[in-house]
Amino acid sequence: MFLPAEYAWAEPVVIAGIVLFFVDLIANSIAYGGRFVNGIMTAVVFFIVFAALAYFGLGKLEFSTDAVNVPSLFLPADFIWLEPVLIATVLVFLVGLAGNLLSFSNRFVNALVTALIFIVVFGGVTYLGYGSVDVDLPALQTTEPPAQ
Repeated sequence: MFLPAEYAWAEPVVIAGIVLFFVDLIANSIAYGGRFVNGIMTAVVFFIVFAALAYFGLGKLEFSTDAVNVPSLFLPADFIWLEPVLIATVLVFLVGLAGNLLSFSNRFVNALVTALIFIVVFGGVTYLGYGSVDVDLPALQTTEPPAQ
């Protein structure tokens, strides 16, 4: 989308980090009473938002793992768009707890710390899972007009 092909693995990381910042602000407004409850609320809201974004962004595309050399880690090929969402949701919960432990006095700073920790952790996990995979996209077929 907006990055070169060799950094395509980083696009969901950047998008998810931005989404997580706003989701954590919303979750902090809903359940700011405790660190654990805030972590759960952040993970639930994040899953709903990021799953919708991933589904409408990637789930509607018709591609197979044969045409694009991206391995499925634990889901069938039809649900490959859901893998980063599930991994990210578990990480959001853990990172939300860590962000709440580091800064729980201010909602904005808490959301910022949570998003930054998430980008580092989810970026590392995504790079290890997808970044080292060579994506071989099929060459586009161009047809030349017939000679006059």
